[in-house]
Amino acid sequence: MPFQNLRATRRTELEEIYPSHVIDAWLGHTTAVANRHYLQVTDEHWQRAIESGPLVRDTTGRISNPHESRKPKKIRLRMASAFFR
Repeated sequence: MPFQNLRATRRTELEEIYPSHVIDAWLGHTTAVANRHYLQVTDEHWQRAIESGPLVRDTTGRISNPHESRKPKKIRLRMASAFFR
């Protein structure tokens, strides 16, 4: 496998974990160069997109999945209340 392919694969993997500016410092190039030459769409990206279903933009500009549950998520405040005792 050519060096550039290995570099592109690793850059794509790191993007899933670390911020771009950190990876830029490690690999020695800019985000613009990475976008143009290294970042790839993986099979896992496609699979996640298929499994998540369609996304829609509402009137406020937020993107959501209309098939997700509309129930509000419960927020646990136990840790915060313990902090203020």
